[in-house]
Order: sequence, then C-alpha cells, then structure tokens
Amino acid sequence: MTMLGAHQSARAGAFAPLRRLIAGAMARDLRALVVPGVDVALAAGLDLSRAGLTEADGPRQANVLLVMLPLPAPMLKAATVAYAQMPRPRTVLVLGEGVIAPLPEPDSVR
Repeated sequence: MTMLGAHQSARAGAFAPLRRLIAGAMARDLRALVVPGVDVALAAGLDLSRAGLTEADGPRQANVLLVMLPLPAPMLKAATVAYAQMPRPRTVLVLGEGVIAPLPEPDSVR
C-alpha cells in the first residue's frame, strides 16, 4: 500500500486512462463549427481538411469553435450561444485579431 502526499487524493488518477483515451479519440475527430462560415474560411485560405478538421453539422456535433475575426457584435453573441450548445470537452480557436467577448478566452490564437 502506498502513502499519498498531502496534495494527492485517492481518486486523483482514477480516470487518467479514460481521459487519455477520450483525448486521443477527440484528436482524431476534430469537428469544427466555423463562425462566420466555412465559405469565409475558404476565402481566407484556410482548408479545414488540411488543418485536420471536419465541418460540423451544428454546435451539438462540434468540439472546436473556430472564430474568424473581426466579427460584428451580433455574430459574436450568436457564436456564444453556439459555444454554450457544444458538448464538453470543447475548445475555442481564434484566427485574426479583435475582441471575442462575450466568448470565453480562446484556447489558441493565430
């Protein structure tokens, strides 16, 4: 029987293998909801398939919210609603410069 340190708990690593399995599966199946749309991404020179992404049919099928900035305030609000509808785990990827509030801080910015 091993002794746990003060900062550890008995359950700390209980789900680590499951988390690795889910993370690995998600890394192979990245489905992006592109705001304002895939046509804008294509016009900007972004090929989703070459980036390892597939287009999601809607927010409930997406695990990546890809935001192309700049966006008008009403579209940012709509993107926030879509983000709230996405199942967890989810991530935000921002391309461009500008304000993304009320969306949460992006996980990655390019």
